[in-house]
Amino acid sequence: MKVLSGVDGAFLHLETAHTPMHVASLHLFDPPAGGAAHFCVDLRRSLRQRLRLAPVLTRKLASLPLQLANPAWVVDDAIDWKHHLQHLTLPAPGTQAQLEHCVGRLHSTLLDRSRPLWRRAVIDGLASGQLAHYVQVHHALAERHGAKLDDIVLALCGGTLRRYLARHGGIPRKALIATMPISLREAGDTEFRTRATLSLVNLHTNIADPRRRLLSIRDAAGAMKSLARGVRSVIPMDFPTLGVPWLLQALAQLYGRSRWAAVMPPLANVVISNVAGPRQPLYAASARMTDYWPLSIVEHGLGLNITVMRYAGTMGFGFATARCAVPDAGERSAALREAFDELRAAPAAAPPRPPRARNTRQGGARP
Repeated sequence: MKVLSGVDGAFLHLETAHTPMHVASLHLFDPPAGGAAHFCVDLRRSLRQRLRLAPVLTRKLASLPLQLANPAWVVDDAIDWKHHLQHLTLPAPGTQAQLEHCVGRLHSTLLDRSRPLWRRAVIDGLASGQLAHYVQVHHALAERHGAKLDDIVLALCGGTLRRYLARHGGIPRKALIATMPISLREAGDTEFRTRATLSLVNLHTNIADPRRRLLSIRDAAGAMKSLARGVRSVIPMDFPTLGVPWLLQALAQLYGRSRWAAVMPPLANVVISNVAGPRQPLYAASARMTDYWPLSIVEHGLGLNITVMRYAGTMGFGFATARCAVPDAGERSAALREAFDELRAAPAAAPPRPPRARNTRQGGARP
């Protein structure tokens, strides 16, 4: 048995029916030989082998008496494959919108805490003939690992939000603020625990010029990363958990029911994460993965989460939204493409000018 750390336990206790604390990803694969049924059989065989290499996927929760402290991980060797690996078929005609609706339903469903905290779904019926693969894992189990923030991604997200807001009431005079995770994991640290902190970065959405906005974001993000990594030795990654489960669960329920998020000034407007994924194409059951879209967590007062996964020379932008805040997430995708075209058309930044020599002799300096 291994007790959850304070940070990982917090993700568990803050979860409610309206705010799931799992993360996920959606992948597209080329049509495999033998179809979806054969793909599922091969995938199950591959997962069985992977469980031996990554026993963390066999862990489930065991609550301590009276839930006075964080639960512990125990091994569950009896994996119910019908539960953990589903096969779903979209109705005709199998559009991208139908796929997104199906994944939205899966992503809004809490994981069963009596089982290992992960599930997968293979989805066929797409008009393209491709297979979709949805992977879901609880944040308390996940390894938030080597992620770096990219100024271009932040600028694209800022440009996307500018365009969306311009169509829905106007661009606020005050710039939007993003909260983003910064990895604090030391080199060689492979322990399956969260090693990250959250920081705030100005997206400078009040700047219309895309190049100026990018440079301003670059400076803001660079300063925040340097600060966070400079003090990472004093940022607690664990803490005593006696009584914490009761306290956090009660606060999470109260926060959602009281609607405090609607009246309290938000610390941030959006969550943005940028994850460095594999550089080479991946395969499952002999089928090549063509697309990789991540899906993350939304909270009360933070109804939009943008997570970016870099995979095999591509970038997959995953928009996870609360329906009450953003009814049509597809509109964000269109705004993202427009923001990309705008940034690509902007003039390149001028190279930095070399420093000018100065005469430092006594009697004053002359340029």
